[in-house]
Amino acid sequence: MEVLDNQATQQALELAQAYNRDLLEQSCSIAGFSVSGAPTPDNNILTALDPTGGGMLATLEIPAIDVILPVYYGTQSTTLTSGVGVVEGSSLPVGGEGSHAVLAGHSGLASSRLLSDLDQLTQGDVFFLRVLDETLTYEVDQISVVLPDDVSQIGIDPQGDHVTLLTCTPYGVNSHRLLVRGTRTEWTAEGTTVPDTENLVYESSWWSEYRTALCIGFGIYLAMLAIAVPIGVWRFTRRKKE
Repeated sequence: MEVLDNQATQQALELAQAYNRDLLEQSCSIAGFSVSGAPTPDNNILTALDPTGGGMLATLEIPAIDVILPVYYGTQSTTLTSGVGVVEGSSLPVGGEGSHAVLAGHSGLASSRLLSDLDQLTQGDVFFLRVLDETLTYEVDQISVVLPDDVSQIGIDPQGDHVTLLTCTPYGVNSHRLLVRGTRTEWTAEGTTVPDTENLVYESSWWSEYRTALCIGFGIYLAMLAIAVPIGVWRFTRRKKE
């Protein structure tokens, strides 16, 4: 992500935080991956957070599950196949008191890891948002599984600074939503580097487990076949002699 000079960075963050303050004063309904009547930030705000023009507002890094993903605005299908999206009606991911960004992503895809391992996070784990030249750190303090229309866990606390990671669960059924909330903390990952997110390709752990199960099943089938064929030949030979 291109780094702006200090003044430009500060102006971009102030624009986004002003939007978040306005959002706090409005009411909207977030349900699953869609929002009805939710306000959206002006293009100049999104452009300020995206100096490269590629649509990426930030980078999400989750060390505990070895995931680094680009963060875009919105939850269109094209967005969710390559990264995570800021759910419309939630705060922009720039931190600050009275903000709650909800970042949605797919899980269980064969072609991409994305948030497939989100269920492995536990309370106390940390994740990072890198916005322009700022690094924001969040510590997981709440993990919930809710129905798609249950928005009680993703409201904005006027005194809070939260980010919630959201994905469908369980694999292949997607009847519920897994919510992993982080609260802003002062700990930072000094000295860590962010790889080129455009070239990151992950394999889903779900797909790896599925392939392992297929291999085991095929092995069992071959073993049963190895037993059944000689028995079948023996029975056929016996009947022929009789």
